[in-house]
Amino acid sequence: KFDFLINSSCARVNLFEHDYTTSTINSIIGDSLASDSLIYMQAMSGLMSKIKIPYLASLKNDSTIAIVRAELIIPVDNYDATFYKTPTKLLLVSYNSSGTYSFLPDYLVNSSYFGGTYYSGDNTYRFNISRYVQQLVDNSITNYGLALFVNDNRVSANRVILRGPKCKNNGMRLSITYLKP
Repeated sequence: KFDFLINSSCARVNLFEHDYTTSTINSIIGDSLASDSLIYMQAMSGLMSKIKIPYLASLKNDSTIAIVRAELIIPVDNYDATFYKTPTKLLLVSYNSSGTYSFLPDYLVNSSYFGGTYYSGDNTYRFNISRYVQQLVDNSITNYGLALFVNDNRVSANRVILRGPKCKNNGMRLSITYLKP
């Protein structure tokens, strides 16, 4: 007889496998053009999304701009969340020069300032990325793109379909308020 004690000092391992070969999203995984209208997110090492905001480079031409607020608004598409619940929170990070992830400067302020929480009232996720956009305008960081994940993706089986920037009705958007002297 052996006793296997499980406590906080024990190692833990999670292994998740996903098979998308028979799913409707199989044809758009890895196709950046096809996935511009809908974005599929899944926890447990499932699907994530890379977000590029190419037009921010045009703001760099004017170094006198002061970003008051930059909010990334991501609407949730209509789908049946009976079996897989909508994630309570998403996480937005930036790619760096080595291709790994870095937290955005806005994330480091605190979680209520940064956002990413699901708002059932208007069916959106919202991120305050004002400091990130200001640093891009000031040329103090390089725009390698952003990565969007389901937060707590190791412990919840949540998934969601989001409206991308090319969605015809109420798509993802970046709302920027700025001052220019």
